[in-house]
Amino acid sequence: MADKQSKTNFEAWVAKATQRLEAKRIPRKRRLYIPSIDEEITVRSLTTSEIADVMDSDDTDSLRQDKRAVYTAVVEPDLHALAKQLQEAGQIVDPMDVTDIFEQHERAEIVLQVMEISGITGDSISVVDSAKN
Repeated sequence: MADKQSKTNFEAWVAKATQRLEAKRIPRKRRLYIPSIDEEITVRSLTTSEIADVMDSDDTDSLRQDKRAVYTAVVEPDLHALAKQLQEAGQIVDPMDVTDIFEQHERAEIVLQVMEISGITGDSISVVDSAKN
């Protein structure tokens, strides 16, 4: 009887794991109001590899990490297209400097929102029962 129960539990885990993996493939989006520009933006979740790129490429400069995360995650307005136009107009040199349209604290808050929807922050796990020796 216990073996049949174990198989049922395992099958439930397989179904749940499959569902979670499929859900993670779909980027989550969130609309944010930015007071300094009196506009709303849309951000999307970052993939594990995008988060690694953000962290690894600028590992000594947290301000640059924030800029890269915002530049990557903001989908509306299209910051890549905006950066290209601003570069052509001579307003910025580095495409990620387009994120200077936001106040520094706003960039930090945008990053926090992106990390939340990307699954980097959230509810803590908890101990249910101590392992028995």
